[in-house]
Amino acid sequence: MAKIHIERTHQLEQHQLRGLVDDVAESLTREYALRCHWVGSELVFRRRGAHGRLLPQADRLILTLELGLLLGPLSCGIEQAIHQRLDELLSD
Repeated sequence: MAKIHIERTHQLEQHQLRGLVDDVAESLTREYALRCHWVGSELVFRRRGAHGRLLPQADRLILTLELGLLLGPLSCGIEQAIHQRLDELLSD
């Protein structure tokens, strides 16, 4: 099982951060058929062959993602796509 761990700093206000994470959840659901829900302060997401968490904190986002056997070989490309998307979201 391949694991991806990404931490990114940000300077967003709490309401902006929550909106961004909600937008990410909608995007993940629409584009990748991931099921997303909140568990406490973490956004948990899952689909067949992948599951993870996005933890929004006051100064950083922490994302962990575990990929199953079929998606594992694609982990480098998936990680690059995540970094690119976070760059886009956090630069606005």
